[in-house]
Amino acid sequence: MDVFKVAKKHGAFFTEDGIEELEGLDEKELDELVKKIKEEKPLFIDKNFVKSVKKPKVEIIELFLKKKNLTIQEFIETLHEYFDYFAQTLERKMNPLMLVSISSLREGYYSVIGMVKELNETEKNVIIELEDKTGSVKCVVDKRLFKEEYEQIFIDEVIGVEGKYEKSIFHVKKIFFPEVREPEKIKFKRNTVLYARCEEDCIKIFINGKLHPLKAAFVSIDSLKLLVFNNQENLHPKIFLKKSTLYPGKINLSGLIRFPPHVFILARTPSYRGNYRGIKIFGLENKEEIKIDLKTLQEKI
Repeated sequence: MDVFKVAKKHGAFFTEDGIEELEGLDEKELDELVKKIKEEKPLFIDKNFVKSVKKPKVEIIELFLKKKNLTIQEFIETLHEYFDYFAQTLERKMNPLMLVSISSLREGYYSVIGMVKELNETEKNVIIELEDKTGSVKCVVDKRLFKEEYEQIFIDEVIGVEGKYEKSIFHVKKIFFPEVREPEKIKFKRNTVLYARCEEDCIKIFINGKLHPLKAAFVSIDSLKLLVFNNQENLHPKIFLKKSTLYPGKINLSGLIRFPPHVFILARTPSYRGNYRGIKIFGLENKEEIKIDLKTLQEKI
Protein backbone atom coordinates (compact mmCIF):
# COMPACT_ATOMS: atom_id res chain seq x y z
CA MET A 1 0.00 0.00 0.00
CA ASP A 2 1.29 3.48 -0.95
CA VAL A 3 2.10 5.24 2.31
CA PHE A 4 1.64 8.67 0.71
CA LYS A 5 -1.90 7.81 -0.42
CA VAL A 6 -2.73 6.58 3.10
CA ALA A 7 -1.35 9.77 4.62
CA LYS A 8 -3.32 11.96 2.21
CA LYS A 9 -6.52 9.98 2.83
CA HIS A 10 -6.18 10.60 6.57
CA GLY A 11 -5.27 14.28 6.22
CA ALA A 12 -1.61 13.86 7.16
CA PHE A 13 1.35 15.60 5.52
CA PHE A 14 4.93 14.36 5.31
CA THR A 15 7.66 16.78 6.40
CA GLU A 16 10.90 16.87 4.41
CA ASP A 17 12.87 14.98 7.07
CA GLY A 18 10.02 12.47 7.35
CA ILE A 19 10.29 11.68 3.63
CA GLU A 20 14.08 11.25 3.96
CA GLU A 21 13.59 8.85 6.86
CA LEU A 22 11.30 6.63 4.72
CA GLU A 23 14.27 5.44 2.67
CA GLY A 24 15.54 3.24 5.49
CA LEU A 25 12.29 1.30 6.05
CA ASP A 26 11.73 -2.30 4.96
CA GLU A 27 8.34 -3.71 3.94
CA LYS A 28 7.29 -4.76 7.44
CA GLU A 29 8.22 -1.34 8.83
CA LEU A 30 6.24 0.38 6.04
CA ASP A 31 3.22 -1.75 6.92
CA GLU A 32 3.67 -0.74 10.57
CA LEU A 33 3.87 2.92 9.55
CA VAL A 34 0.65 2.67 7.56
CA LYS A 35 -1.06 1.08 10.56
CA LYS A 36 0.26 3.82 12.84
CA ILE A 37 -0.97 6.58 10.51
CA LYS A 38 -4.46 5.03 10.40
CA GLU A 39 -4.63 4.66 14.18
CA GLU A 40 -3.11 7.95 15.30
CA LYS A 41 -4.15 10.21 12.39
CA PRO A 42 -1.29 12.72 12.82
CA LEU A 43 -1.36 16.13 11.15
CA PHE A 44 2.35 15.95 10.26
CA ILE A 45 4.52 12.89 9.74
CA ASP A 46 8.04 13.92 10.65
CA LYS A 47 11.35 12.10 11.13
CA ASN A 48 10.56 11.02 14.69
CA PHE A 49 7.16 9.63 13.72
CA VAL A 50 8.74 7.50 10.99
CA LYS A 51 11.64 6.39 13.22
CA SER A 52 9.17 5.11 15.83
CA VAL A 53 8.31 2.12 13.60
CA LYS A 54 11.92 1.25 12.75
CA LYS A 55 13.42 -1.84 14.28
CA PRO A 56 16.35 -1.07 16.56
CA LYS A 57 19.79 -1.51 15.03
CA VAL A 58 21.50 -4.51 16.61
CA GLU A 59 25.26 -5.10 16.55
CA ILE A 60 26.94 -8.04 18.29
CA ILE A 61 30.62 -8.38 19.18
CA GLU A 62 31.35 -11.83 20.56
CA LEU A 63 34.18 -12.21 23.07
CA PHE A 64 36.42 -15.23 23.42
CA LEU A 65 38.96 -16.22 26.04
CA LYS A 66 42.01 -16.70 23.84
CA LYS A 67 43.85 -19.90 24.70
CA LYS A 68 46.55 -19.98 22.03
CA ASN A 69 50.12 -20.52 23.15
CA LEU A 70 51.97 -17.19 23.25
CA THR A 71 55.63 -16.62 22.62
CA ILE A 72 57.57 -15.08 25.50
CA GLN A 73 57.53 -11.71 23.73
CA GLU A 74 53.79 -11.90 23.07
CA PHE A 75 53.12 -12.81 26.70
CA ILE A 76 55.23 -9.89 27.97
CA GLU A 77 53.40 -7.47 25.67
CA THR A 78 50.01 -8.82 26.80
CA LEU A 79 51.07 -8.63 30.45
CA HIS A 80 52.17 -4.99 30.11
CA GLU A 81 48.99 -3.97 28.27
CA TYR A 82 46.88 -5.81 30.88
CA PHE A 83 48.68 -4.13 33.77
CA ASP A 84 48.64 -0.66 32.17
CA TYR A 85 44.91 -0.84 31.42
CA PHE A 86 43.98 -1.51 35.05
CA ALA A 87 46.64 0.83 36.45
CA GLN A 88 45.26 3.75 34.44
CA THR A 89 41.75 2.94 35.66
CA LEU A 90 42.88 2.75 39.28
CA GLU A 91 44.92 5.96 39.09
CA ARG A 92 41.70 7.92 38.48
CA LYS A 93 40.31 6.64 41.77
CA MET A 94 43.36 7.14 43.98
CA ASN A 95 45.10 10.16 45.50
CA PRO A 96 47.86 11.09 42.98
CA LEU A 97 49.88 12.85 45.70
CA MET A 98 50.26 9.57 47.62
CA LEU A 99 50.76 7.23 44.67
CA VAL A 100 54.28 5.85 44.18
CA SER A 101 55.95 2.91 42.48
CA ILE A 102 56.81 -0.02 44.73
CA SER A 103 60.56 0.54 44.41
CA SER A 104 60.08 4.13 45.67
CA LEU A 105 58.51 3.10 48.98
CA ARG A 106 60.04 4.55 52.13
CA GLU A 107 58.61 4.45 55.63
CA GLY A 108 55.38 6.44 55.69
CA TYR A 109 51.82 6.52 54.31
CA TYR A 110 51.48 5.75 50.58
CA SER A 111 49.38 4.26 47.80
CA VAL A 112 50.63 1.70 45.29
CA ILE A 113 49.19 -0.25 42.37
CA GLY A 114 50.29 -3.79 41.73
CA MET A 115 49.43 -7.23 40.42
CA VAL A 116 48.57 -9.88 43.01
CA LYS A 117 51.30 -12.53 42.73
CA GLU A 118 50.68 -14.46 45.95
CA LEU A 119 47.94 -14.84 48.58
CA ASN A 120 48.51 -16.43 51.99
CA GLU A 121 46.15 -16.57 54.93
CA THR A 122 46.78 -16.52 58.68
CA GLU A 123 44.21 -16.58 61.47
CA LYS A 124 43.79 -12.78 61.49
CA ASN A 125 45.34 -11.52 58.27
CA VAL A 126 45.73 -12.09 54.57
CA ILE A 127 49.25 -11.61 53.20
CA ILE A 128 49.30 -10.31 49.62
CA GLU A 129 52.43 -9.98 47.51
CA LEU A 130 51.94 -7.09 45.08
CA GLU A 131 54.20 -6.53 42.10
CA ASP A 132 54.55 -3.64 39.66
CA LYS A 133 57.15 -3.00 36.93
CA THR A 134 59.69 -1.83 39.52
CA GLY A 135 59.50 -4.43 42.26
CA SER A 136 57.32 -6.24 44.77
CA VAL A 137 56.05 -5.67 48.32
CA LYS A 138 54.39 -7.76 51.00
CA CYS A 139 51.02 -6.34 52.09
CA VAL A 140 49.13 -7.25 55.27
CA VAL A 141 45.32 -7.07 55.16
CA ASP A 142 43.29 -7.36 58.37
CA LYS A 143 40.44 -9.84 57.76
CA ARG A 144 38.11 -7.95 60.08
CA LEU A 145 38.45 -4.78 58.02
CA PHE A 146 38.48 -6.30 54.53
CA LYS A 147 36.51 -9.54 54.69
CA GLU A 148 34.44 -8.71 51.62
CA GLU A 149 37.41 -7.45 49.61
CA TYR A 150 39.49 -10.47 50.54
CA GLU A 151 36.84 -12.84 49.25
CA GLN A 152 36.99 -11.04 45.91
CA ILE A 153 40.77 -10.93 45.38
CA PHE A 154 42.26 -13.17 42.66
CA ILE A 155 45.82 -14.11 41.80
CA ASP A 156 47.09 -12.03 38.83
CA GLU A 157 44.50 -9.28 39.18
CA VAL A 158 45.62 -5.65 39.46
CA ILE A 159 44.49 -3.70 42.54
CA GLY A 160 45.40 -0.51 44.38
CA VAL A 161 46.17 -0.29 48.09
CA GLU A 162 46.65 2.58 50.51
CA GLY A 163 48.31 2.29 53.90
CA LYS A 164 51.41 2.54 56.03
CA TYR A 165 54.76 1.19 54.88
CA GLU A 166 56.90 0.19 57.86
CA LYS A 167 59.85 -2.20 58.24
CA SER A 168 59.45 -3.48 54.65
CA ILE A 169 55.77 -4.37 55.23
CA PHE A 170 52.79 -2.49 53.74
CA HIS A 171 49.89 -2.38 56.24
CA VAL A 172 46.75 -1.92 54.14
CA LYS A 173 44.05 0.58 55.19
CA LYS A 174 42.15 0.82 51.88
CA ILE A 175 41.78 -1.41 48.81
CA PHE A 176 40.82 -0.11 45.35
CA PHE A 177 39.34 -2.17 42.53
CA PRO A 178 39.11 -1.06 38.87
CA GLU A 179 35.29 -1.20 38.82
CA VAL A 180 33.37 -0.14 35.75
CA ARG A 181 32.20 3.44 35.30
CA GLU A 182 28.53 4.33 35.47
CA PRO A 183 26.93 3.96 32.03
CA GLU A 184 25.98 7.01 30.02
CA LYS A 185 22.33 7.92 30.57
CA ILE A 186 20.17 7.41 27.51
CA LYS A 187 16.50 7.56 26.57
CA PHE A 188 15.53 4.46 24.64
CA LYS A 189 12.38 5.62 22.83
CA ARG A 190 11.27 2.42 21.13
CA ASN A 191 8.75 0.03 22.65
CA THR A 192 11.08 -2.95 22.32
CA VAL A 193 11.14 -6.14 24.37
CA LEU A 194 14.25 -8.30 24.66
CA TYR A 195 13.76 -11.99 25.37
CA ALA A 196 16.53 -14.00 27.04
CA ARG A 197 16.78 -17.64 28.08
CA CYS A 198 19.57 -19.37 29.98
CA GLU A 199 20.80 -22.67 28.57
CA GLU A 200 23.57 -24.90 29.90
CA ASP A 201 26.18 -23.64 27.44
CA CYS A 202 24.90 -20.19 26.42
CA ILE A 203 22.32 -17.45 26.83
CA LYS A 204 19.86 -17.10 23.99
CA ILE A 205 18.58 -13.61 23.26
CA PHE A 206 15.74 -12.89 20.87
CA ILE A 207 15.28 -9.47 19.30
CA ASN A 208 14.12 -8.13 15.93
CA GLY A 209 12.76 -11.58 15.11
CA LYS A 210 16.19 -13.21 15.36
CA LEU A 211 17.59 -15.67 17.90
CA HIS A 212 21.21 -15.23 19.00
CA PRO A 213 22.91 -17.93 21.15
CA LEU A 214 25.75 -16.17 22.98
CA LYS A 215 28.41 -17.14 25.53
CA ALA A 216 30.12 -13.78 25.97
CA ALA A 217 29.25 -10.71 23.92
CA PHE A 218 28.74 -6.97 23.84
CA VAL A 219 25.44 -6.13 22.15
CA SER A 220 24.45 -2.65 20.93
CA ILE A 221 20.73 -2.04 20.45
CA ASP A 222 20.67 1.48 19.01
CA SER A 223 22.42 3.47 21.77
CA LEU A 224 21.69 0.93 24.51
CA LYS A 225 24.61 -1.30 25.54
CA LEU A 226 24.05 -4.88 26.68
CA LEU A 227 26.61 -7.32 28.10
CA VAL A 228 25.83 -11.05 27.94
CA PHE A 229 27.96 -13.67 29.70
CA ASN A 230 27.72 -17.38 30.48
CA ASN A 231 28.99 -17.41 34.07
CA GLN A 232 30.40 -20.94 34.20
CA GLU A 233 32.38 -20.33 37.39
CA ASN A 234 29.21 -19.19 39.17
CA LEU A 235 30.75 -15.99 40.56
CA HIS A 236 28.54 -13.24 41.94
CA PRO A 237 27.49 -10.89 39.11
CA LYS A 238 28.90 -7.80 40.83
CA ILE A 239 32.41 -9.29 40.90
CA PHE A 240 32.75 -8.95 37.11
CA LEU A 241 31.70 -5.29 37.24
CA LYS A 242 33.95 -4.59 40.22
CA LYS A 243 36.89 -6.22 38.47
CA SER A 244 36.00 -4.66 35.09
CA THR A 245 36.64 -7.98 33.34
CA LEU A 246 34.71 -11.14 32.49
CA TYR A 247 37.74 -13.27 33.39
CA PRO A 248 38.94 -12.21 36.88
CA GLY A 249 42.48 -13.34 37.59
CA LYS A 250 43.22 -14.28 33.97
CA ILE A 251 45.76 -12.22 32.03
CA ASN A 252 43.52 -11.80 29.03
CA LEU A 253 42.53 -8.69 27.09
CA SER A 254 39.43 -9.96 25.29
CA GLY A 255 37.19 -9.94 28.36
CA LEU A 256 37.95 -6.41 29.56
CA ILE A 257 34.76 -4.41 30.18
CA ARG A 258 36.02 -1.27 28.47
CA PHE A 259 32.57 0.32 28.12
CA PRO A 260 30.00 0.13 30.92
CA PRO A 261 26.78 -1.60 29.81
CA HIS A 262 23.28 -0.43 30.66
CA VAL A 263 22.16 -4.05 31.10
CA PHE A 264 24.17 -7.12 32.19
CA ILE A 265 22.58 -10.55 31.58
CA LEU A 266 24.43 -13.61 32.77
CA ALA A 267 23.92 -17.25 33.61
CA ARG A 268 23.91 -17.68 37.37
CA THR A 269 22.49 -20.00 40.00
CA PRO A 270 20.36 -19.01 41.84
CA SER A 271 18.32 -16.41 39.97
CA TYR A 272 19.44 -12.83 40.67
CA ARG A 273 18.20 -9.28 40.08
CA GLY A 274 20.29 -6.28 41.08
CA ASN A 275 21.85 -2.94 40.27
CA TYR A 276 25.49 -1.86 40.36
CA ARG A 277 26.58 1.71 39.62
CA GLY A 278 23.48 2.24 37.48
CA ILE A 279 23.87 -1.07 35.61
CA LYS A 280 20.81 -3.34 35.63
CA ILE A 281 21.80 -6.95 36.40
CA PHE A 282 19.73 -9.98 35.47
CA GLY A 283 21.18 -13.31 36.58
CA LEU A 284 19.40 -16.34 35.15
CA GLU A 285 19.47 -19.92 36.36
CA ASN A 286 19.33 -22.84 33.93
CA LYS A 287 16.19 -22.79 31.72
CA GLU A 288 15.05 -19.49 33.22
CA GLU A 289 13.52 -17.01 30.78
CA ILE A 290 13.12 -13.27 31.04
CA LYS A 291 11.51 -10.42 29.11
CA ILE A 292 13.07 -6.96 29.48
CA ASP A 293 11.34 -3.75 28.40
CA LEU A 294 14.26 -1.81 26.91
CA LYS A 295 12.44 1.50 27.29
CA THR A 296 12.20 1.16 31.09
CA LEU A 297 14.91 -1.51 31.60
CA GLN A 298 12.42 -3.34 33.78
CA GLU A 299 11.48 -7.01 33.72
CA LYS A 300 8.10 -7.70 32.14
CA ILE A 301 6.05 -10.22 34.10
